[in-house]
Amino acid sequence: NISRETLLWRAIKLPMYTVALIPVTVGSAAAYLQTGLYFWNRYLVLLVSFVIVIAWLNLSNDVYDFDTGADVNKRESVVNLSGNRALTHAAAWLLLALGMTGLGSVAVEARNMKPLLLLCCSVLCFYAYQGPPFRWSYKGVGEPLLFAAFGPLATTAFYLLQTG
Repeated sequence: NISRETLLWRAIKLPMYTVALIPVTVGSAAAYLQTGLYFWNRYLVLLVSFVIVIAWLNLSNDVYDFDTGADVNKRESVVNLSGNRALTHAAAWLLLALGMTGLGSVAVEARNMKPLLLLCCSVLCFYAYQGPPFRWSYKGVGEPLLFAAFGPLATTAFYLLQTG
């Protein structure tokens, strides 16, 4: 038997959040190399906010996998652990709102709203990857979507948010 605490730890999928480091760090480093400017406070807010967006991705993916039956026997599914699909879904969308608020606050500080459009496109890619009616991860096009979301879209947005 696996303890509930171990299942919760597995459900969190901590290593997954390291994916936030690459676009935030590469975008920030490129901005520094080009402009000589580096805003540590922005970097930290961007990193934490993007991790929160990825938490939305994780929780909502559990909800959508529950809906399709893919996670019916997955003990470390947050929906299965909580026993409450609606609460998990609401928590996921709250996390997305919090993450986007943090990203938006940096855009306001940088006086540049264009990066938010790129980040919204990233979120749309994340949603199309897993969410209805798309669920493109089941159709063999999920990986290109995630590449676009975590690669050029997010990295360019974080670069722009660190340039001024």
